[in-house]
Amino acid sequence: MSITKVARLAEVSVATVSRYINDTSYVAEGTGERIRAAMDELAYVPRALRPGPKRKERTGVRTGNVMLLSLHAMSPTEMYRMPAFPSLLGGVQQGVEEKGLNLVLAHCPGGRVLPPALTPAKVDGVLVFGRTPLFSPALERAFGSLPVVWVFREHNDPDRHHDHVLYDNREVGVLAARHLHGLGHRRVAFFSTLPTHEAYCQRRDTFRTTAAGLGMAVEVHEPEAALNGADQIPFIERMLARFAATSERPTALFCAADDRMLMVHHVLQRQFADRLGELVLIGCNNDPLFMPQMRPRPATIDIHLEQVGREAVSLLWQRLGEARFASSVEVLVKPCIVPADPLA
Repeated sequence: MSITKVARLAEVSVATVSRYINDTSYVAEGTGERIRAAMDELAYVPRALRPGPKRKERTGVRTGNVMLLSLHAMSPTEMYRMPAFPSLLGGVQQGVEEKGLNLVLAHCPGGRVLPPALTPAKVDGVLVFGRTPLFSPALERAFGSLPVVWVFREHNDPDRHHDHVLYDNREVGVLAARHLHGLGHRRVAFFSTLPTHEAYCQRRDTFRTTAAGLGMAVEVHEPEAALNGADQIPFIERMLARFAATSERPTALFCAADDRMLMVHHVLQRQFADRLGELVLIGCNNDPLFMPQMRPRPATIDIHLEQVGREAVSLLWQRLGEARFASSVEVLVKPCIVPADPLA
């Protein structure tokens, strides 16, 4: 799509459309409305990198490309299968498209071999996802030459040299405890099969502290070592069997993430529905892959990863413009409760 078609539909010159898009000189209000209507009808999105004078907010746009760089040791295929990653990526993609930029996906496992595109000649800025034990001098130099925004949760920037857009993971456990307390629960439990997972541990700790502060009895159910795949089911069965064996059992269970809650839900429905049918579940992530598989749908906590992605792009965009030399900032996106279905 080109501005020629926009100009033809709006019945103005190409130069007028260019002036309107670039805001370089006055365009009459009625003319601007016709141009905007034509752009909307044609689904025309101006590219960030285009001919003509640049507005302040795109003075740092040289290539029109931004990179989403993963520092995770896991392979790209494994990373894309992470329960939360597709939502984050979707938000980033939406933000990039709104700004008329191009998205470059890259992987730098362990921070050792830098992707060839990680240079000011190839990209205008970087969104960084994940953390690496080794932060190489080469990676540090690359980050020093480009605007950088860390996204999601993990990072290698404790001194805040760069911007951060993160979801507020500490608030997750607080919300879960307050929600269950508000429903009248006084004996609750936390469940995870990854006892050293940083995010899950933080959710566990804030849940336990908040629940105890509200006068609730709290149990924690975690294996000694991480469990994955089919190994998780026997642990869940033993946990629910313990609940069924005592009258002083929890009436609600906070699961560290929705994929874990789905397994608990299936085991509960298949083996313990007659004895634990009143056990209330709440998860986290509001994951569109797992939540629809549970009927009735339990409550969960939405950590707004799409919003994290969009706001990270918006902040990077500001750094490409007149705000590129301002002090670094941290944006914490607040989670919220997604209530259970009325029948739950």
